Amino acid sequence: MAVYGKSRPKNMRESTDDAVSRVARIEQEVTVALNDSTSLNPLVDLIFRLSSTSDPLVAHKAIYALYRIFVLVISSGRLKGGKDQPDEVKAVRSWLSARFEEYIDLLCGYLKDDQEPLRTAALQVLMSLVKHLSVSKMGTRHMHELCLRKWVRALLICPASKRAASSPDFGQGEGRVETDVRDSVGHHWLGAYDDIRLSFLRESTSLLRSDQSTASHPSVPQNLLSFLELISTMPPPPAMEQSGWTRKHPPKLNTILFALKSPPAGCLFFLCFQRPLRYLLVHLPYCIVV
Repeated sequence: MAVYGKSRPKNMRESTDDAVSRVARIEQEVTVALNDSTSLNPLVDLIFRLSSTSDPLVAHKAIYALYRIFVLVISSGRLKGGKDQPDEVKAVRSWLSARFEEYIDLLCGYLKDDQEPLRTAALQVLMSLVKHLSVSKMGTRHMHELCLRKWVRALLICPASKRAASSPDFGQGEGRVETDVRDSVGHHWLGAYDDIRLSFLRESTSLLRSDQSTASHPSVPQNLLSFLELISTMPPPPAMEQSGWTRKHPPKLNTILFALKSPPAGCLFFLCFQRPLRYLLVHLPYCIVV
């Protein structure tokens, strides 16, 4: 069970209970609407509640309510595009895609929330949605790539959630990735899944090449280095065969080599000199070709 930083007074607990109950009712309404193909407008209310609430418990409930709803949306094929679809179906798909992106942006913000349970929930839900989108047979692969791009940028730029930004303590560590998020991403996803590592390196490269991004967000290089320090494996085939998070067969070694040619050489050399000789021997060819 999630444990939050501060206890709430009795009158606030009562309003929190009402808000949590309302979130559950909206989720039920949207679920019924998805099954009956009726109006999905209550979904807007649920997204608004997630974006506007200052209560961490309500935010936590809304995150998972929206997660369950969008898993249903993905599995039912409502995000699938097609030239032969009727205009009405295209309009619904476009509307749902916009709501889905709003939800993803909110989750990215919650990676920089001041409550660790909300950061953990946002990270787990984001990666689970990426998994659902990538394995779905409903033509949503482009959506999972969009989610990964937003995820990487959120990890490096660290936009704060609206809930945290309204806190009087906001500003401490602004722009810096949270330690628990960094460790979880570095040890679990970057360290274990080659396709996630490849996407991370590719999007990081794009972000570093943008003068505007680095000027507006000076903590990006430092955040990137903090993640790269945690990457302790770069397994060659055949060890890579079962290490994909978003696909059955992870990218081949030459694909990873291409991605590693782009990041600044200093980052890779920094990594090498922080690791044992065995690690240096594994990475040395990549550093040479940069």
